[in-house]
Amino acid sequence: MVSDMDKDAYLASIRTEYLRAQDAYPRPFVNAHEAHSVIEEEYDEFKREVQKKPDDRFAHTCQRELIQLAAMCLRALVEVDWNAR
Repeated sequence: MVSDMDKDAYLASIRTEYLRAQDAYPRPFVNAHEAHSVIEEEYDEFKREVQKKPDDRFAHTCQRELIQLAAMCLRALVEVDWNAR
């Protein structure tokens, strides 16, 4: 379990990654399908790291991938027009 300070640090890291991604890729997601593809790609990167043998897996790499995944989920929440048909 992590402390509240650790939670705050993770949230700050997610925000930083969200802003970095916005700067690097300023065009918003076109639709939910595009957001899904990006989120799936980030999830797959996390999954590949987790599936490594424990001796080959690095906690910081797993955490980094989860931060990127969370940032893309946030980006989808913010950018996708969820009322579009």
